[in-house]
Amino acid sequence: MPAAKKAPDPIKVTGNLDLESRGAIYQGVSVPQLRAIFNLKDEDVMRRLGDLAPVGTGRMNNPIYNLAQAAARIVRPRITPEAIDAYMRTANPANLPPMVSKHYWEGLRLRERYREEAGELWYTEDVMRLLSETFQTIRATLVLLPDTMRGREDMTEAQFRFVQRIVDDMIEDVRARLVAEPTKPSRAEGRAGAWEEAGAL
Repeated sequence: MPAAKKAPDPIKVTGNLDLESRGAIYQGVSVPQLRAIFNLKDEDVMRRLGDLAPVGTGRMNNPIYNLAQAAARIVRPRITPEAIDAYMRTANPANLPPMVSKHYWEGLRLRERYREEAGELWYTEDVMRLLSETFQTIRATLVLLPDTMRGREDMTEAQFRFVQRIVDDMIEDVRARLVAEPTKPSRAEGRAGAWEEAGAL
């Protein structure tokens, strides 16, 4: 029975990388290498690595770390209000500490309440009510338009029916849009229920 073929060593068959780069990617990187890559002092590298477990030992019996895991600890994320919002709206609540979730949503409620009081935030039902009232006003005017034009002596019956059809189509098109558009999800609705939980909808 022929012997099973041994899987090729990824370090030896990977692209155009030199041996040191291949070793860093597939085996691990040392603190001096991380210091050089991220332009930090050894003590800063160790402090940011914290309790990250090494994946092995190097040639000098020194600990080496998975490059991706080490980079995730060393590179500090840009923390902005926008970045926090984007993360919280896509994060699985089950993966967040309850206290973090609680403080975030309470802060969001306070912010939205301030925006509402400042006239910067409109609730969905208020917007829809205003649109509905505006539609009724426009509809009442358009419905009377054909009858107003029908009294003109220079207007034929065919022209009247043409105007009537345009008015009817316009009213129905606007009505259909008012019914359909609010049901379309927006890009901001990455997490269903997020705005409802925050009290903004």
